[in-house]
Amino acid sequence: MNLPGEGRPVAPTAPRAGTTTSAGVLILLLTAAFLIAGIDLARTAIGSANQDREAYLAGLALGLSPQAQANFTGIIAVIVLGLCVLTTVCGIGVLTRREGVRHAAIATFVLFTLVTVPLAIAGLNADEVTGGAWVGLAIGLLDALVLWLLLRGKTSRDFERAESIRRRQRFAREEEQRLARATSPPAGRG
Repeated sequence: MNLPGEGRPVAPTAPRAGTTTSAGVLILLLTAAFLIAGIDLARTAIGSANQDREAYLAGLALGLSPQAQANFTGIIAVIVLGLCVLTTVCGIGVLTRREGVRHAAIATFVLFTLVTVPLAIAGLNADEVTGGAWVGLAIGLLDALVLWLLLRGKTSRDFERAESIRRRQRFAREEEQRLARATSPPAGRG
């Protein structure tokens, strides 16, 4: 098997593996869903009149004033939107095959899977199962699917190949710059 750059010119980019593309696109789709939810939470926190009646009554039952409920909703919105920024960076980094970002995405989706799947299973075992438990389970399984795609050998080889191409191109640029400096006449002193 020829590695890129061995015996033939190196292409600027090699085709992306299907597992890499699938993982990156799935990360961005999951992010989009949570981005919508985060924006909705932020809008609710800013204009607490938009809060639904059940959430309002649940907050009162917990002893939260309407202002405290808005603050709590705002904090949750900031957390959700912050995680959206993180996963957007992960998704773009996976699609551009950056090894460090792949590692960050693996860690992120291990945590997401470890949180969402057990919580969803607990929700499914509750006396009254709501639709949210099924949604949570679907999200947890999609998180696990992203993790599985990122850990596949094909994905790993794809990232290694892309990093190898970038290293070779960087070395070639540095070598060209070194040769240009070595062959250029020294600047005269004035």
